[in-house]
Amino acid sequence: AAQFCKLWYLTLRIAARRIVRFSRSQMQRALDGRPIEEAIEAWRQHPWSSVWAGIKFGTHLTADIFQQAWWAAKHLYCTLPTIRGGFGQLRSVVSELFRGEN
Repeated sequence: AAQFCKLWYLTLRIAARRIVRFSRSQMQRALDGRPIEEAIEAWRQHPWSSVWAGIKFGTHLTADIFQQAWWAAKHLYCTLPTIRGGFGQLRSVVSELFRGEN
């Protein structure tokens, strides 16, 4: 059971890394190779187009976060065994995981 918890942890970690990598690439794409100071000045000069670009960026980011969370949830559902003993058994499995016992 501890191996399944470790697999669950690694799955979430991979999903989180994908989200961070996607966010960075979207930010670099949004800046279009410009320094952040220049982008801030352009956003200050054209506030409505900046708001629209922020909405589009937020929408893409939210969609990717949801997609990664859905992927992780599907994999967790498939890999975690049914916890028959309730929260007591779950607590013991998690404590074994952090103690390093198998």
